[in-house]
Amino acid sequence: MKPEAIAYTFGNEYPAAIFTDGKRLPLVRETRWKRFYFAGKTNAEVSRIMDGSTKYTLAELQQELHSWTQDEKDEFVDALCRAKLEFDICAMREFLGHSHSDCAAVLRRAEPGAAANP
Repeated sequence: MKPEAIAYTFGNEYPAAIFTDGKRLPLVRETRWKRFYFAGKTNAEVSRIMDGSTKYTLAELQQELHSWTQDEKDEFVDALCRAKLEFDICAMREFLGHSHSDCAAVLRRAEPGAAANP
């Protein structure tokens, strides 16, 4: 995302905090793939792949995926599904969908129109 799009979407304090439904949510945790925000009963997650703050290639994914835990795979797939469609991202989704059934199931649930509770 471009800086002006990030500011418009999340507010001028991003990544330290985001604004959603008129509420300020401070950053409470950050991982390789996501940022987590929380205030009161409201929480939000932002993909670091989507905002461009982390970069990853298909070659890196193919080389490293086998060493990841299931939680790391799930978080990456979720962050990837929230990202804009660029060549490497599309290629990564295809690789995960064909080569790793555990990731493919998460990808299917994240597709538009997928049932909320399969």
